[in-house]
Amino acid sequence: MMIRKVFLVIFICACILSFSAAGYTYEIKSGDTIYSILKSTGISLGVLMDYNQSLANSNYLIAGKKLFIPNENSFSYKVVAGDSLSTIAQKYFTHPDLLATYNNIKNSQMIRSGQELKIPYKFVGTCINKASSVVWPLVGYITSEYGYRKHPIDGVTKFHSGIDIAAPSGTPIISASDGKVIDIGYDDGYGKFVKVSSGARVYMYAHLNSMNVVKGYVVRQGEIIGRVGSTGISTGPHLHFQVEDLKGKTYDPGVYLDNIKYAYNLDYIPEEFKTYMGGK
Repeated sequence: MMIRKVFLVIFICACILSFSAAGYTYEIKSGDTIYSILKSTGISLGVLMDYNQSLANSNYLIAGKKLFIPNENSFSYKVVAGDSLSTIAQKYFTHPDLLATYNNIKNSQMIRSGQELKIPYKFVGTCINKASSVVWPLVGYITSEYGYRKHPIDGVTKFHSGIDIAAPSGTPIISASDGKVIDIGYDDGYGKFVKVSSGARVYMYAHLNSMNVVKGYVVRQGEIIGRVGSTGISTGPHLHFQVEDLKGKTYDPGVYLDNIKYAYNLDYIPEEFKTYMGGK
């Protein structure tokens, strides 16, 4: 009887360690795939990878390794000074009223620094221009346009094959179009990057801090595919957004983007982000 009680105590303690108010630990089993885990847990890939960035660095799952599975299919956001529900919603291309209702916020003016909000996966991208085949991947400030420019690091005039959009590190980046992730990885110049193929075009998102997709994943327009960073050759946090054809020839992204106002809505961008963020 005593031995049974000891085992019961150990089991209860193990459950306490494995589960929390925020989620639980899952041990990868032989035969598991990312997609089987998504199906069994009901968590989306973007949310899963927000909590388990190691998935972006491996081509296969290793039995015995552990993943954190959140209880809700939601992104977590910690409020910082200067935030409002409107600016937070703007980052996720959603509506502040949805966030207020979900997080039981009675007064939208009464959020505080350090407060943790949940951003449900289903809310993200609800406010994109769905009539456009290509939408802005984030709200930020264009610091470098497509074409020849003086490089922000070496000062030499070079051709810039995309546009640079500055935003605070960690800002969500959404997929500008429906498509398939054909490559993710790290480049000495572009840092962490994601490439999405959509019809006759390929969209590249570079200098990322983290990635929320894996190679082969079919992504929907408006879905989070990564977060702003400053990896590779970069002077500060920004997104290098590039449009190319299937042969690698690049084109001015401004030709395809739906409305310039999405990149110039600067309510939450500090002044220092507007002048110097750029890179390869």
